Amino acid sequence: MLNRDQLTESEHGQVILLRSQGMLLSAIAKQMKTTTMKRWRCTTRTTIIRYRKTGSHENRPKSGRKRKTTARDNRVVHTLCLRNRKKTLEQLAGD
Repeated sequence: MLNRDQLTESEHGQVILLRSQGMLLSAIAKQMKTTTMKRWRCTTRTTIIRYRKTGSHENRPKSGRKRKTTARDNRVVHTLCLRNRKKTLEQLAGD
């Protein structure tokens, strides 16, 4: 899922293509500016720098805490909560 400051694959490709044709950063940002993207200049610069370093325009994997429960565990807990609406968390955990 992309947040509002991330470009799609085609937008990344457009930025790199325009830059390889010799277009200036500010001109690329102005050409691609839309109402949904407020920070095109910074995002455009980041895309170009990432392409120079890695040779790819793909987004890097995001860091974050790994999930402790599986999707199945989550469904089971959710079902238990729905079946026993009056029980507290401690009572559900004891079951």
